[in-house]
Amino acid sequence: MDKPELPAGITLPEGMKEYKLPAGKEKLEFWGRFLDKSDTDSGERLRWAELRLYKIIGTEKGDGWGVQSWLLYTIGHSLVYHTLDSACNRGIRARVRDFPGKNEDWADLEPCPGCSPPGINDGDDEFELEITWYSYARCQDPGDVIRALSRCETCRHKPHESRCRCGCEDRSEVLSAPGRRLIEQVRDLDPEIHKATEAVRRF
Repeated sequence: MDKPELPAGITLPEGMKEYKLPAGKEKLEFWGRFLDKSDTDSGERLRWAELRLYKIIGTEKGDGWGVQSWLLYTIGHSLVYHTLDSACNRGIRARVRDFPGKNEDWADLEPCPGCSPPGINDGDDEFELEITWYSYARCQDPGDVIRALSRCETCRHKPHESRCRCGCEDRSEVLSAPGRRLIEQVRDLDPEIHKATEAVRRF
């Protein structure tokens, strides 16, 4: 099968294809190869995060033209809906008929155990819905990938360059649990990431 047409001067690496992904008010469009994913879903959680890693190639003229890099794409899932004007303050006002466009997991939604909203019966009923959220980070090298998957060792928030909002001053970073799993899963699929994560001990 012929490879899809690309802008002149770009050679598509083996296994790459075109992707179109939602990202809040944006849409991500890129050529790349899906490497693997990891998540924090235990099967019993109402909220969880999913991490996906892609190897991509820049097709817009500029610094990234024809250059391969990585895209870390994060999806925040929630199965929770609340009563309208709930004190929980965790959702957006939405009619039931609009749920599918705002929450990927709308078919499995559950009432908030805190504010105990009524059951979903009518498409015109309004609730406060926790929506699916998306974020992404373009990583220029494997070190950037590892940093994007790391958390502050003290508070487990994202790494901070200055004083953390929690007050911790230790800048030590560790891979998050799903980040560690994702790196282990892609090491054998990407030689550059494998090389960056090899431990070397000299005596």
